[in-house]
Amino acid sequence: MKRVITPDEFKKEFGEFKKDSDAFKNNLDEFKNNLDGLKK
Repeated sequence: MKRVITPDEFKKEFGEFKKDSDAFKNNLDEFKNNLDGLKK
């Protein structure tokens, strides 16, 4: 049986996912900046 998720549950899950993906983007940007710093 498939579990039905409520819109609230979905929003919560999606919010967590978005936070994680934003954090990942920030880490990636920092990493790129560090790489650029090394190249100079």
